[in-house]
Parts: sequence; C-alpha cells; structure tokens
Amino acid sequence: MKPVMGVISGVLSGFILLTNTALASSSANVESELKAALKNDHQPSTQIDFPHQACFEKAAATHKISTAMLLAVARGESDFNSKAISKANAYGLMQIQWPGTAKDLGIMRKADLFKPCVNINGGAKYLRYLLDRYKQNPYLALAAYNYGPGRIKKTDSHSSIPKGAKWYAGYINQHLSYVVREDNSIPKHNYATEQKIDILVFKQVYRAEAFVAYLKKSNPKINLAWFKKPFGEFHVVLQYSSKAEKRKGIKQLSKLGFNLS
Repeated sequence: MKPVMGVISGVLSGFILLTNTALASSSANVESELKAALKNDHQPSTQIDFPHQACFEKAAATHKISTAMLLAVARGESDFNSKAISKANAYGLMQIQWPGTAKDLGIMRKADLFKPCVNINGGAKYLRYLLDRYKQNPYLALAAYNYGPGRIKKTDSHSSIPKGAKWYAGYINQHLSYVVREDNSIPKHNYATEQKIDILVFKQVYRAEAFVAYLKKSNPKINLAWFKKPFGEFHVVLQYSSKAEKRKGIKQLSKLGFNLS
C-alpha cells in the first residue's frame, strides 16, 4: 500500500526538534514495562480475538512467557502474517531465521516455518532461551532476538547495547501496549478485520518512533503505530476496526495538519 501523504503544518517542525534531541522512548521505562509483562501482569485484550491465539497461549504456557509478550513480538515481526519472509531469511509469524536459528530450535524443514503453531512455539522457545541467557532481562533478550545473541553481550545494559539494537525493545513495547489495550469505546472484534492507513514512511527507525510519540503527545487518543517493513522501511499507520473509529482518527489527524480525506 502506498502512503497517504498528509498536509503537515507545525507538526513537522516540532517533530524535527524532537528527533534531533533524543529518541522518543525512555529505555529505562521500556525495560520496566517489559519486565512487568513477563511476570504476566499484562493480559491480552479481551476485546480483540488475535490470530492463532490458542497457539500463542499454548506456547506461552510451555515456555513460561506471557501470552501478551508473544503476541506483541508476532505483531511487530510480521503483523501476524504466517507467510512473511524477510531479506534476512527470516520466516513466518515470529520471523525465525533459516536455517541456523530454526534448526537450533529443532525445526528441520523450512516449510514447517509457515505452520503457525510450529513457528509460534519456535519463537517462544527462542525467546525463553534468550531470557535465560540474559538473566531475565527482557530489554537485552529482545535486542538479541532482533540483532542476534552474538552481538549482544551478557554484560550489556540498555544503555550500552549496539546502536542498531537499541530501538527494538521499545518497538515491541509499543505493540505490547496495543495487545493489552482495554478501550470500551471499541467493539469486540477479530484482529483480521482491522485495517490500517499509511500516513508516512521513514527510512530511519528513530524518526518513525519519534514521529508517533510526537503525534500521540499532541493527541493521546489517536490510534497510531509504526511497523518495520522489508527493505529498511518503517511505516507510520492509523489503525481502526470500524468506520466510526476511522472517521474519528482522520478527524483527530486533521486537527494536527494531516488531510487524509
């Protein structure tokens, strides 16, 4: 889908100031929130039926990881697309790398990575291994999930991990916030019925992150997210599950200078 370009007024100048000073997320806050989620303090929203939810729940119980955390990783990695393939040879819902990581997890056939329950269980097993490796530090475990455990030292902290890995824990935390959302203004629905409108596409990850943070600071009720895509793109999207929610989101964005009509 091509992005729908907005008419940007004073939003852009404020956004530039933000991205020139710091990343949008506080790594310390992200780490604290992720630790709470891993203790199963966060539960998936009861208003959203997620794809393959029974598989996520079974894998979470088997590997002692919260269901919400696994759902957040899957949403961030593939947006629940079981056929997803990355340029790094990562496959399926949890984007498991073939052949190295997959075979280490006991998945010996590439075709099995496209089986949702197999892929989800493999991703959960891998995340459990990383959590144990990094002494239950979810910030480091998630950074290694994305960047590779060979490039994340056991002695690292959120402030010392490589620059290329710093964004990922905050990215998954964003999706975790969505997975556990409880908003009585939205109807109970199946995730597959949700839709998204691309607002802007960025090449730099920190710009997408900061842009969403800036808009949400201006209007916290806007249902926005950003997704990593193939070929180094990061898409900022408006999410909605009904025509009413779509109209509301477009109206909120128009007040900030975006004309999506």
